[in-house]
Amino acid sequence: MAFRKGIFSMFVGMGLAALGFAGPSAVDEGPRSRVHFTAVRGYYSYSIPWNLDNPEAPVPLLLPPIKYAQATFLGHVKKTDQGVKDVVGGDLRVRLGPINHIFADIWKERLMEIGTVKMSSKSPEEIYFLSMEGNDFQSWHFNLFNPVTSTLITLSCSWGHDDPAAVVKKSDNFKSPELTDERELLEGLAHEPVYGVPFNRK
Repeated sequence: MAFRKGIFSMFVGMGLAALGFAGPSAVDEGPRSRVHFTAVRGYYSYSIPWNLDNPEAPVPLLLPPIKYAQATFLGHVKKTDQGVKDVVGGDLRVRLGPINHIFADIWKERLMEIGTVKMSSKSPEEIYFLSMEGNDFQSWHFNLFNPVTSTLITLSCSWGHDDPAAVVKKSDNFKSPELTDERELLEGLAHEPVYGVPFNRK
């Protein structure tokens, strides 16, 4: 088990390094430092690395008193316009003890980042994931999913190369009072310089 955890930690560290950073530093107190990443995209890619023979990306969860909890992103392997096989969209499987829940088509094209975050010391871990669609015109979706309540909250930013500011869209539940902490975290993440999302600064 220790060997398995070591390999897993090494994989995450390499992925973060490929993005140009190796995780939050001691002085980094931005929104990104709150996320425990389990997989991230490479420097020249818009997708986390996948094994096309077994396109699963696990996210371990700590949800006491549940003894075993894990989320797994299940990629859909399809033939792209370039004629090659790749993961294009997929589902989320959440296992809480002996029970599996499947949330179909939870992302549409590329999965860029996955991990977990605790909103408070008393709240359960939530699943963070960043997905995107498009090429010249891109849409990035910052998501938080609560595995206990099955609540998904999303902040979407869409822009083209010449657009001075992204068009921002929010899920219908974005302003719900009980999701205040999630809303503030997603807004902070979207403004992190590492993502390069253009915002109107006026």
